[in-house]
Amino acid sequence: MLATSAALALALTARLPLADNTESRYGTIAWQMSRSGDWVTPRIYTAGQLQPFLGKPPLHFWLTALSYRVFGVSEWSARLPNFLLSVAIVAMTAAFAARLRAREEMGTGTSPDTVSSIDSLHGSEPVPISSRAFRGRRAAALAAVILASSALFFVLAGTCILDVPLTFGLTGAMIAFARFADGSPHRAAWGRLFFLGLAFGALAKGPIVLVLAGMALGLWIGLQGRWRLALELPWRSGAALFCVVVLPWYILAERASPGFLWYFIVHEHILRYFKSEYGDLYGHGRKQPYGAVWLMLLAALLPWTVLVGASLARQFRSRKILTALRGDPWLAYAILWGLTPAVFFTFARQLLPTYLLPGLPGLAIAAAVSLDRWIESDAEPALLRWLRWHLGALLPLAAVGSAAAVVIGAPWAAVAILAAAVCLLAWRAARNLRPGGSAAVLVLFGLTTTVAFGGAAMLLGPRIIDDRFSAKTILAQLATTPAADRPIVAPLEDVQSAIFYTEALGQGRFEPCVPHKVESIGELLDAPGNAVFLVKRKDWERVEPAVASRFTVMAETERWVALGPAN
Repeated sequence: MLATSAALALALTARLPLADNTESRYGTIAWQMSRSGDWVTPRIYTAGQLQPFLGKPPLHFWLTALSYRVFGVSEWSARLPNFLLSVAIVAMTAAFAARLRAREEMGTGTSPDTVSSIDSLHGSEPVPISSRAFRGRRAAALAAVILASSALFFVLAGTCILDVPLTFGLTGAMIAFARFADGSPHRAAWGRLFFLGLAFGALAKGPIVLVLAGMALGLWIGLQGRWRLALELPWRSGAALFCVVVLPWYILAERASPGFLWYFIVHEHILRYFKSEYGDLYGHGRKQPYGAVWLMLLAALLPWTVLVGASLARQFRSRKILTALRGDPWLAYAILWGLTPAVFFTFARQLLPTYLLPGLPGLAIAAAVSLDRWIESDAEPALLRWLRWHLGALLPLAAVGSAAAVVIGAPWAAVAILAAAVCLLAWRAARNLRPGGSAAVLVLFGLTTTVAFGGAAMLLGPRIIDDRFSAKTILAQLATTPAADRPIVAPLEDVQSAIFYTEALGQGRFEPCVPHKVESIGELLDAPGNAVFLVKRKDWERVEPAVASRFTVMAETERWVALGPAN
């Protein structure tokens, strides 16, 4: 299943165009860095000028630029670093879930700092080592399946964004702290790895990694009353390691672009979360209703939302939540890790679904452990009934999608048909399996979901992104016209995808332009040269007829119009 998920995600990295504004912006910044050899200052075209990009740290740009140098510039190479990091995140999540589940089943003989098993809490004998290993492997498989096939993670696993390396850094830090806290061998080394994970996150997206880790760990330490852990961390060596990794670039960036630290810390990490207009140099505020992050979280976990909620709620039924969390510390650890991003952004005005990505590994671990306990309990038939109903409800949807793909002649109709076949297989398996087989059905459910997500992305992604969120389609049309050799100008706004697909990929020539207003677009005709002007259709429709008559439409799509001087 994981191989299928990885293969689909890798295929999407090459099939889908880089989307405006985020992906193409970051892909272009990395290209500028690779081309110039300036590894300190990321640069971006803003208002017609190539200027320092002060909004984010450079780690993602470094990785992408190195990928360009090794594999050449392409959509695939722009997304490859994040794909590899996503695979690593799934592997770390699975390994931690296996350790958590295996250690909690040890019963007697565990160290005082580890959670006692559910069996030992009820006076049962310790679980044999072979059974513990099996349960650990099963929990690992469930955690990996849940994370890899959840909607938000699957979509972002092969994208050119900064949230993936941030998630990698936070995941490494949280796992390292857990190993430090449970008295593992080489405890000091795990403590230093905790600081190294924070350093990775701080170079990926900034101080937000300290906030997320600090909130989750502070709540957990307070809940468990283990205040000494904070004092026992190797602060001197760990802080020194963090500073050695992080501070040199921040110092060099401030020297190269005075005012960087003020803008980055105040605007990017304080004002943007509380004000709708905060002076962003590279975009516009996205004002969301308070609490919208929780609706985003429900969507991010699809199709596991109901099952994750049910499995976690089952752990706390008939018990006070705080009491249950104190009595089940490592499950509480995973839950707090997973929910911290949603809690932190509950009252934020500026919000994107991608901000929830760092918490998904924690939620996947918590859900996997809870589901594995469910499978071991006498209530497993209820889990099987839920799976049968859910998979049965998916069958008609998969059948309709397959039929539609065949009728319209979609090139990826085979993927839709495969999704329907896998869905049918999983449903039949759920009907026939007896108690003890829920784990296999859950894996099949994850495979069904992955194929469905991947098939939908293969079928619909290029059609949606090519034109609605990228200039790739209109540029491809221009390449087949007599205007193919003319420079491209985006006169009304910075179109980063146009820069990527012309300059970075060598498919044309882009000329930066000081942004005009729609009312002054006619002034472009007075400029020297023979450029093609790229504007959005909605803006073109606002141009007065008398001015529009002075232009010739060279190419057009549903969203874009390419203009040249009238003959």
